[in-house]
Amino acid sequence: MQIQWGTGRSQAFFVPKFNYKGKNRTFFRVWSNATVEICAYEPPFNLEEKKAELLTRFKSVVGTSISINPYCWYIPFSALNDEMVFRQFLEVLVWAICEIKLS
Repeated sequence: MQIQWGTGRSQAFFVPKFNYKGKNRTFFRVWSNATVEICAYEPPFNLEEKKAELLTRFKSVVGTSISINPYCWYIPFSALNDEMVFRQFLEVLVWAICEIKLS
């Protein structure tokens, strides 16, 4: 994985990127305002049924603490404080990256 660092006037972030089939893929960003941004637009999550499955998986882990807009979803670090919840969150990330690689 490669890490891209971004800076801004009020917030900074890092983006883990993975190369698959010659293309750098981005699935999430971690922001300095203690938020994880899920980028739910990479194939296969550009398909409504896959996007709905992904959202269901995240909601089952973090419940209503996920903030949703059409392209990206935001999960506050506070929703991941419990070790079991954090592990389940990581499992969803691993599943999603595998799905991206299968697309």
